[in-house]
Amino acid sequence: MATSRSSDSCYVTARQVTFGVDGDDNLIAPPGTLVHIPGGSTHWFRFGPGGGEMISMTSRAGAAAFFADVDREISPTEPDFGVLLGVASSHGLTVPLPAS
Repeated sequence: MATSRSSDSCYVTARQVTFGVDGDDNLIAPPGTLVHIPGGSTHWFRFGPGGGEMISMTSRAGAAAFFADVDREISPTEPDFGVLLGVASSHGLTVPLPAS
């Protein structure tokens, strides 16, 4: 889950992706779906069973560098939330902490 200043759009190209935007969780997007995420909204996505594919478009310069850093720094099998917070912060993103 993250909040960014930029607007984002995601176009699902294969399988299924589930999105959450500003508390409207579990928006299931099959191939051919375009999801617009307004700037300032809190959002997340999760690939469905067997994975998923999408094209992510953002209005903010540097978004590709954020995803490259996540790919390089975060283990897909043993993710470290603290490392994710650091990567997000270094790119000007806010990650809300889970409720205790």
